[in-house]
Formats: sequence, C-alpha cells, structure tokens
Amino acid sequence: PGAGAFSDYVGYAFESTVTMEQGTELFVSYGEDWFSERSQFKDVPLSENYKEANAILASLWGGGFHHQLNDDDGSSATLFENLLQFTKETSTHRTTMALRPFHTTKDIQYAFDRNGAAQATMEKRTEEWFQQHGECLDHVYVKQSTIRQAGQGAFTRRFLPKGTKILSAPMVATYGMDLLTLDPAVYPDNVNPKMLFLNYQFSHPNSSLFLFPINHALAINHNSNRAAGGKPPNAKLQWSTKSKKAAYYRERPLQDLKQYEHYSTLVLDFVATRDIETDEEIFMDYGVEWENAWNQHIENFGSPCRIDGNMLSSKRVYEMNSYKFEAAFHEWSEDHFTVCNLQEKGGWMHIVQNTNDTHVESSYPIVLEPFEGRINRDHVGFRYSKPFSVLQLWHPCVILQSFPETRTFEVVYFHVEWDYVTRREIRLLKKAESIPENALQFRNKPFRSDMFWPGAFRHAIEIPDEIFPSHW
Repeated sequence: PGAGAFSDYVGYAFESTVTMEQGTELFVSYGEDWFSERSQFKDVPLSENYKEANAILASLWGGGFHHQLNDDDGSSATLFENLLQFTKETSTHRTTMALRPFHTTKDIQYAFDRNGAAQATMEKRTEEWFQQHGECLDHVYVKQSTIRQAGQGAFTRRFLPKGTKILSAPMVATYGMDLLTLDPAVYPDNVNPKMLFLNYQFSHPNSSLFLFPINHALAINHNSNRAAGGKPPNAKLQWSTKSKKAAYYRERPLQDLKQYEHYSTLVLDFVATRDIETDEEIFMDYGVEWENAWNQHIENFGSPCRIDGNMLSSKRVYEMNSYKFEAAFHEWSEDHFTVCNLQEKGGWMHIVQNTNDTHVESSYPIVLEPFEGRINRDHVGFRYSKPFSVLQLWHPCVILQSFPETRTFEVVYFHVEWDYVTRREIRLLKKAESIPENALQFRNKPFRSDMFWPGAFRHAIEIPDEIFPSHW
C-alpha cells in the first residue's frame, strides 16, 4: 500500500567543493539564470562579475600600491582609494556590487587570503551568534523506517528528555491544491493527478495554506494508538517562538502572509512528548483525517503490478543496480533506462539520417544512422537528454558491451543542443570505453516510477486545531 507514497530519491548528499571554515554559510549553485531572471536579485553578483572583480583587484594590486602605502604624506593610499572608487563607478552594476566591500589595500589583501572576492564577502558566524539565532539540526538522522511501507524515517542521535526541541523546521508556504495537482493537458495518461509533494505538506482541512519543511522534519512518520498495533507518538508540533516576524504573521490574515512574505518565515518545532532513547524512531500524529484516508487506501488497495509480472517497480529498478552486469537489464524496458557519469574522453558526434540532411553542416564529426547498428535519430534517449546539460555529470546512455572481468562498460551517451542559426536540434552521441560500474546507473523512465502510479496514496499532514490560527 505504500507504493508511490514516498520519494524514490534517497541517499543523495551534498559534498564540499572548497575547504570551509567553521561558521561559514553553505551555498549551492541554482544556475546563473536563477538570479538574472529575478529583478529582486539585480544587486547579486554572478560568477562572471566576481571573476571580473578579482581581475580588477589583482590589477590594482599589481600596480605597486601595496609597496607605497608607507609614504610620508599618504598620497599613494589616497590615489589608490580614488582609483578603486573610479573603477567601481565605471564597472557594470553587478561587478560594482562585487567590489563594494573593498576600499583599501588591506581589504584586497584579505580577498587574496580568502581566495577571491566571493569568499572574502562571506561572513563567518560565531558560536555566540549560533547560540542566539541558530537551531540544532544534529539531533536527527535518517534511515529506513521501522514501519513497513513507510520508506525513510527520522531517528535520534542521542537521548532526548521530554520537552526537548527535537527539530526546528522552516516551512515553505504554498496556497491551494491547484499548485499540487498536475495539469492533465501537459502530463501523460495513467499518471497520478496529485503530486507526491502533497504527502510532505503540513496543512489544515479548512485552509488553503500548505507548508513544506525544508529539513529532516519531512522524514518524521505517523503513529497513533487509535489503530490496532499503533502506539502514541513521541513528538508534537508547536510554533517556534524565536521569530518575531513569524509571530506577527500568525496574527495577521492569511492574505497578508501570501501577499507580503515570500520566504520560509513560518517555523514549526517538533518537541519530545516523552523521553526518547538514542536511535529511537521519532513519530508524530498526522491527524484523524489522514489516518482515516490511509485506512481506506489499504482497504481499497489493488497492486499496480501487471499480470505478466514484468513491471519494474521503483524498488526493483533500485535493486538492479546491485547486478549491473546482468545482461537482461541492459536493454531499456518500458520502465527503466540507463544513465552514465559523463567522461571527458572522446568527442561528441552529430548523428544524421543521411549526408543530404539540410542541417548536416556542423562543427561536430558526422555519423550516419543507425550508429553501431542500433541507434537512430529518433531514439528516445535524445528525448530524455533534453533536461540534461552537457555540464552535468549524468547523461542517458546505452550499454554496447559489458566486461565483468574488468567491471567496466562500453557505452554511448545522448545529448541534444539547439542550433540558433538553423533553429533545429543537433542530436549528439559520444562513445566511451572502460566506463567503471560506479559511473553507470539504472533508473526509472520519466513518469514510470511508483511515485507517478495513479493508485498511490496522497494526503497532506494535518496541523492540529489547537495550534492552527482560526483566522487562516
């Protein structure tokens, strides 16, 4: 009954790309367009602006001013500051913003010590600051739940006495079920119209507000003693009292929150209702309505597996990755395909139907279909490659040969580029040998995993009446 009711995407982690000092904020790239397409971020420098700022600072530093700052009348320092100010005024706006924190040669020296302007402007927080403004996220870790069909669960790292704040979760607000419902005109048939995202939302039956936690709180599962075999939860919800801004909006009409606040202002705390032992799973009560919906789902449940037994569930596809050299898995099926970590060796080739193609003029070497006797221009791999960037690691690929003795594969990658001159797609292939097994994965095809099954359970988590503002 839990098929498709929780996310297939587990076990992913972020890895540091630079050495980080204690107290520095963590950042990940959303892509340059994320800033450039939003007017409210017009003052945020992009990577090219920081590179330009670094070049300007290096040029000024190389002008010899750092050797002349001990002159008697201070004229060199004044000249330097004037030149730096002039450079700011004549640079593009975002580059000026990247240069704004720097005023003296000491500032530039600090930028060099911190590996550039971007790193130099990152503020380090002190332990005292965290004590006053921060929240502990270390009480909880995630692993397979003790409840069958529940997917992942949240567990305690240490003993937590009754009343301990287990976790404090900033909540992203959305409004209305329409944002959590797929448009049937856009998505394929036989797909669940309600997004899986709904199962991780906190809401109230009489409100249009939905709140999504942006940390491990989304792994806390349901339990109650209302059902046979159930037991009372060991955690409850309450509003955080740390933010005055959040307290203000809880007193205001919901329309004010929707209209004026666009960040994760509201924060819910998960608090221990009894002593919780180390490595014990954390549970909360999702509400009577949620529990009734789940019981009805179990009563009416019908297996999604096809009669022929060939359907590859999300679990089955995941398990296939433990048997990568099983030849029966290598051909793409209705439910799964293969992706490979992009290797630098080898070049992209432009596949065409014949040499008379009108768009055969290309900067890439030309190959005719069928490539390797099996890949044509209409191969579905090109369609799956569209969401991928050539700069990303994983691309759709087809296994040509496998070599169990060396634990490697020979594969062909798919990629699509857009030719702005001819206004046509350029379909590209890259052949690569000796791909290690850890650089290849079997995955569910788009819309073919359990998460999209029409019969999968969907229901939001209920925020209790006693804490939900009645005017919302």
